[in-house]
Amino acid sequence: MIQQLLDKYSYAAIQSGNELYFPLSVAIEIVSDCTVSGLVVAGVEFFHIAEGKITPVVAPLNGLDCSDVLEEQKEWSLLIKQCNSAAISVLEFEAERDDSQYVNLTVLSHDDMPV
Repeated sequence: MIQQLLDKYSYAAIQSGNELYFPLSVAIEIVSDCTVSGLVVAGVEFFHIAEGKITPVVAPLNGLDCSDVLEEQKEWSLLIKQCNSAAISVLEFEAERDDSQYVNLTVLSHDDMPV
């Protein structure tokens, strides 16, 4: 499921090694598709990409790490709602602030979770 989603948006991705970076506008679409597909966006990191260099955005430092929620919340549908809503909020905020950023997403399926 995750691979199908990545394939759908590969046209917009910049790849470096095993990492994919998406423009903010595309990242918002991806998170929406994750919600529909039953996938959790567990992490969001922001970068600037210019002249082949990928640089983390550090001022202001922003992003999303849902690892605490993943440890505390065991109901998958609630994880999707909590993490993906937070991801959309962070992405929309950053789009208002600086829409030239790229995003690296950490996406998990239910099968990725420990039993």
